[in-house]
Amino acid sequence: MSNMTDTPVLACRALGKTFKQGDYQVRVLDNIDFAIRRGERVAIVGASGSGKSTLLHLLGGLDTPTTGSVTLLGEDFATLSETRRGELRNHSLGFVYQFHHLLPEFSALDNVAMPLMIRREKRAVAVEKAQAILERVGLGKRVVHRPGELSGGERQRVAIAALLAQDTPLLLLDEPANALDLAHQVAVTSLMARLCREEGRTVVSVGHDLNLAWSGASHALLLNGDGSWHAGPTAEVMRPDLLSRCLGHPIAAIAHGGRTVFLPDEGEPRATVMPVRRTP
Repeated sequence: MSNMTDTPVLACRALGKTFKQGDYQVRVLDNIDFAIRRGERVAIVGASGSGKSTLLHLLGGLDTPTTGSVTLLGEDFATLSETRRGELRNHSLGFVYQFHHLLPEFSALDNVAMPLMIRREKRAVAVEKAQAILERVGLGKRVVHRPGELSGGERQRVAIAALLAQDTPLLLLDEPANALDLAHQVAVTSLMARLCREEGRTVVSVGHDLNLAWSGASHALLLNGDGSWHAGPTAEVMRPDLLSRCLGHPIAAIAHGGRTVFLPDEGEPRATVMPVRRTP
């Protein structure tokens, strides 16, 4: 989401999506135009029904836009054959859905290692990578357990581990922290930031937690629900006035313990501040 001239990892131009509901055409996304580059962490923010998941599916080539285009590593999804589109998605992006999709008959270790073996990695190498990434998400002692023996939050972390183990340059996450407790939300957000910083990964995530978005993203895209949008560096876009319009109710940014906390503004007197950005 910068003005750099290098080829972006992901870009959309004049992107729009319209759904037909009876006799009406509902324009969910309108003329979205931005580029995301290597190492950037982008949070998509909006109220329920604003088109966040729709946009994520368009960016991942899982849906077709009504207008405009999406390019991944310089290749326009609309110009590719179905075979090439699948190859590009398989090798260049990883996707974690709002609801985890794990194979119930296999262990956590196998669920993480299997995508690597499908890509023709030797089993010993795949298992070693899977073990290491499961430890990084706090599941080193749960690797032999099957999904039915894990909590909802643990299953979500297995799904995130399976994504991270694939070493794709682009990670798309649909509410990845939805089933996690606060400690693991922070841990996963910190891990994503570290992967972007140290390995040059690019992360685009959808979520409802403004504070996680603020602490874990370098850039934000606000969807206002009427097709309009704002995008840019987090410190410039995640302002109370823009967030209030985006979410449909007043948002306050509160200075607390040297940090900025976003809260619904119920009209009570508050020491509202302009957010101060801290690098994770």
